[in-house]
Amino acid sequence: MRCARRADRSAPSWGRKHDQEIVFTFGGTESDKSAILSALETQPGRNRIVTSAVEHPAVLSLATYLQQSRGVDVVVVGVDGNGRLDIDAYRAALTEQTVLTSIMWANNKTGVLYPVEELAALAHEVGALFHSDAVQAVGKVPIDLAASEIDMLSLSGHKLHEPKGIGALYVSKGDVSKGDVSKGDVSKGDVSKGVKLKPMVRGGRQAPGARPSGGNGKCVCDRRARCGSRNRPGPDG
Repeated sequence: MRCARRADRSAPSWGRKHDQEIVFTFGGTESDKSAILSALETQPGRNRIVTSAVEHPAVLSLATYLQQSRGVDVVVVGVDGNGRLDIDAYRAALTEQTVLTSIMWANNKTGVLYPVEELAALAHEVGALFHSDAVQAVGKVPIDLAASEIDMLSLSGHKLHEPKGIGALYVSKGDVSKGDVSKGDVSKGDVSKGVKLKPMVRGGRQAPGARPSGGNGKCVCDRRARCGSRNRPGPDG
């Protein structure tokens, strides 16, 4: 119980702008799904998702399901022979109907790093949110969320030598110094004032407005120390 109460205070920093920008989950898959489904729920006027051909199945399988079951317009951008994203095709896929783009930060098979800041800025030009599956990047590349264009970012604890079954989703709350916390109207292309996260599952308010169910306090209470001190690669997968 003591660890559970410390969970919020133990959220990793990474230069984030607001204390409530980290939502603990049961892993990277839940984080990815929460980001994508929430974007669709909070922006009903938009129906296009842009992603890449080399995303983790946690993203691609959900995108395929949404395309087949809900009629979501999914655009899958290809990569070249070296695994690098086709930036021109990505730019062309962005329209006023784009609700979210989801591009991983680092590929788990090739090690290619994607220009997530550039991709996020391009998404914002059409009023879309930008999500990145950073499971393979966290702990290996510098991350400064305070200076980042990224709206939502997923991670998984087992890549940081924690037990499987613990993850987190970063959800930008905007520029707190300007009072722009959770007030953005993304449907009108305003993505500078914070992202509203709609719970994927209905239930209690353990993470108010973001996620029901009690968190895995034993695993999250020391996350700040782990994220700040470990820079070794985790297990494959």
